[in-house]
Amino acid sequence: MKNLFLISIVAVGLAACQKKSKNAEPITFQKAMGTYEGIMPCADCSVIFTHLELLDSVTYLKETRYIGKSRKTFHTKGSWKIINDSTVQLNSSGLQEFYTFKNAKLTIQNAEGKNLGNTSLMQAMYQPKLKSDSTFLFEANGEQASWRLLANAERVIFVTDNNDSLAFVKPVYEQTEAEVTIQAQLYNESIKVTLKSLGCINNNQSYQTYVTQIDWKEKLYNGCGDMLNENQIHGKWVAEEISGWSFPKDNKQEQVPFIIFNPFTKSVSGFTGCNRFSGTYKQTQNSLDFDALASTKMYCNGSAENFFLQALKEANAFELRNDNLIIKKEDEVLMVLHAE
Repeated sequence: MKNLFLISIVAVGLAACQKKSKNAEPITFQKAMGTYEGIMPCADCSVIFTHLELLDSVTYLKETRYIGKSRKTFHTKGSWKIINDSTVQLNSSGLQEFYTFKNAKLTIQNAEGKNLGNTSLMQAMYQPKLKSDSTFLFEANGEQASWRLLANAERVIFVTDNNDSLAFVKPVYEQTEAEVTIQAQLYNESIKVTLKSLGCINNNQSYQTYVTQIDWKEKLYNGCGDMLNENQIHGKWVAEEISGWSFPKDNKQEQVPFIIFNPFTKSVSGFTGCNRFSGTYKQTQNSLDFDALASTKMYCNGSAENFFLQALKEANAFELRNDNLIIKKEDEVLMVLHAE
């Protein structure tokens, strides 16, 4: 499906270069440069989310995610230019895409040079960040930025739809394989935040990892959220390879090890392939160390437990690559896991 979509885009240039759009809006590089986000139809997934950055008068970066299939992200880098007064042409590795620019939107064109309906990328207008954003781990927003939430291990900031800012302190985090819950207090008020790692779309424009629900003053607020640091490990990861042991992604056996990271409390829990375990970890940039791991003591014959625990003991680095978490000792790969 993906290849057919790309092939159809290549053909766009034949018609788009031959004739100008009616009622063309003359544009300049200064007008067109910026960040655009939107969704495209998808035959075998929920939707295709596209994040496009026209960085300068030459270079663009494009990020594509097939929502409803996996967390895997496809990255494209290339050049762009303006043709026919109102058309933006993207070029990368011999492939071309054409978009009509109008009213701060980019609408993709088909092979005949006509705009495809419901395929507009809106120029993203981001709210100014709070000065304290760098101290937070997680951010969530309601649809159309109607509310905002920031969270770390010490406090939760909730900016309501009336633009009131409330600071809840000493949050308590609980995590299962399916979700994270945050509960915090402000005098006699309480707030409960539920995060589900499912993939989420706000107002058909922005994709984030967590479906977010906030229960405050007997009212429910729904939106999307994600870690502010893209390199922050979080959620559940299931083993694929451990020092000679191999577990295919479609393996449904109960003996497959997995690990769950809670970045708010810097704690981990999971399954060794035989026993349940828990403990703490440290992460700074690309370094990773596991501390004080404890597990149950059930005996299992032929499990990968020893290899799994040894990999965690030796680990001091990691790499996030598409859907995979690669745990390493220096440059040596100890274990490969995939997101779930």
